[in-house]
Amino acid sequence: MIGVAALSIAVSAIATLAAALFAVPGALGVQEGGYLLLAPLVGLPADAALALSLAKRARELILGLPGLLYLHLSERSAAGAARAAPP
Repeated sequence: MIGVAALSIAVSAIATLAAALFAVPGALGVQEGGYLLLAPLVGLPADAALALSLAKRARELILGLPGLLYLHLSERSAAGAARAAPP
């Protein structure tokens, strides 16, 4: 069984790695690779590390998509209102 402290350290290290590689759009692949590289250091199997990483990525998508949808719809309605306004 993996200790909470060891898992916390691994997650913090991966977050630092992802922040350092900000040039990668959305850090796609950086988080997953970081989990796979650091998992053996804390005794986590590679398949469990990948599952944890994908669960975090899914959480980011689930929480971020409603905001992106709202932004898209508000921008679209603002652009339509600007076109409909008389000069």
